[in-house]
Amino acid sequence: MRPSNGEVGVLLQDGRQIGGFMGWSIILLLNSKEKQDGREYKKSSVRAKAQKFWLFEKPTGEITAKYYGLVEDTLAIISQSKIEADFGEYELNKMIPRMLEMIWI
Repeated sequence: MRPSNGEVGVLLQDGRQIGGFMGWSIILLLNSKEKQDGREYKKSSVRAKAQKFWLFEKPTGEITAKYYGLVEDTLAIISQSKIEADFGEYELNKMIPRMLEMIWI
């Protein structure tokens, strides 16, 4: 089973790393819909949150996030997604010790 949280992730733009994040978790928001034969769940939206982040460059276009976690004592890519995020105020090359919410697109 794949974990839905991990320790580290990277932010990529045009194939190059522009930043990263730590202490992430993936959140799946579900909507339910009744059917005659029981209950069916469908994906509503997926988000990820990180406890802290850093940027080497100012994000200017499409961003890809890669989420890494331990699988059988090996660091592996758990998931990858295109994201939208509001980075707020930040200074380049510094750890930003606040929550970063990433919305999967």
